[in-house]
This record gives sequence, structure tokens and C-alpha cells, in this order.
Amino acid sequence: MIKIKKIILITLSLLPISVFASPFLTDDGTTTPFKEWEFELNSTLVFAKDDADEKSLGFEVRYGFLSRVDVFLELGYDHVSSNDEDPSLHGVGDSEIGFKYRFLDECKLGPKMAIAPRIGLPTGNHKVGNGRPWFELPLWIEKNFWRISTSGGGGVVFNDADDAKNFLFGGWKARMQFTENLNAGLEIFYQGADSDDNGDVTLVNFGSTYKLNDTFNFQFGLGHSIHGQDQTIVYLGIST
Repeated sequence: MIKIKKIILITLSLLPISVFASPFLTDDGTTTPFKEWEFELNSTLVFAKDDADEKSLGFEVRYGFLSRVDVFLELGYDHVSSNDEDPSLHGVGDSEIGFKYRFLDECKLGPKMAIAPRIGLPTGNHKVGNGRPWFELPLWIEKNFWRISTSGGGGVVFNDADDAKNFLFGGWKARMQFTENLNAGLEIFYQGADSDDNGDVTLVNFGSTYKLNDTFNFQFGLGHSIHGQDQTIVYLGIST
């Protein structure tokens, strides 16, 4: 039986989804400016050796609700193909809602800090959905200097769906602004076991964002596991 990897359905919600985190799994302490909208369309490909591969298409909208708070909605469509005799699965995935609250601003010596709780809603069909709501509570910090932005943090996911269990996650990334239009960086990210069948995994990811014009950005990410299940992740996205 195909086991849909929660690293895609849950922690990759930190990758393709946050406008500021993309194309990484690790988020940061930045929030959408007050009364501004941000949109993102992305595709994530996960190739797992000796297991199911997944292709996900995602869409996110964010709005600066207050000067320190943004709110967001995320939608997705998932396709899972197996390397064995199991049939492929596809359908509308679960949706996610949440907010990010920046409770500490960056200063000369200290970083900015934010919490970003989110709820996964079981809107997906029975083939690819989680089946029950799940809750994620992370803390993110960010510090900028010269042309470098570095951020990290982590949290916990609470999931009482069948065959699932709660788990911890965390990561750290650093990226550099090479030109006015191009930045790139590296990340290390860890996720604990999300079920009895899936073990923990650590990934190293490369990501880059290129400013196409005053409105759109192109984002690319490529990562591979260095611990746990053998996985390769490819990310492509367009954001405002």
C-alpha cells in the first residue's frame, strides 16, 4: 500500500508555501507588509528511492492583516506514483490556514522573531488527504547583515490521524544577495518520524530566487537527504 509521505503534505508546506521561506523548508521572522497581498504558485517534486514519488501543485495567498501579523491560505493538488504494483493516487490535497505574528523586531544585536501557527484542514479526498485536522506550531528567528540573511527555528506538529503521530521539525538557512535580482543559499532541515512506518529524515537544500521584473519572482530549489530515507526534492515557483 502506498504511504503518502507527510514530509510532503506537512513539512513541505513550509517549503512551497511561505512566500518568504520559498524555496526552502525553513521559514523566517518576516511578515507580509500591512495591507499588502502576496501570491505564489509552485510545484514540488519528491523522488523517494524504493518508495512512492510525489508531484504537488500548490497555491498560496497571504495578506498583511496588521503591521506585525499576516494571514494565509494554502491549497494544493497531489499526485503519488508508486515504484511497485500499487496504483497511482491523485486528487485535491488538504488546505491550510494560519497566521504569522512577529513579536520581536530586529535590532543591531538581536534578531527578529515570529510564531507561525497553522491548521491543516481535511479538505483533501480520501486518497491523498490526511483525514483529520492537524496543527503546527513553529518559532522562527531571522538576522540580516551585509548581503546575508540567516534564519532558523522549528516546532512541533500535532497529528492524530490513523497511523500518524506527533513529531518535531527544525532547520537553519543562510542566503546571500549576489546581485540586485539574484539571491541564493543553503539549508539543513530535520523532520522527526511522522508515523511508525516512516523514520526521521535530514535534508540539505539549495535554493535561489531571481527577480524577473517588478511584480514576479522565479524560485528554484534542489535538495537531498543526508540521513534517513533516500529522497530528492525539486521545487519550482512563481511568486509576487
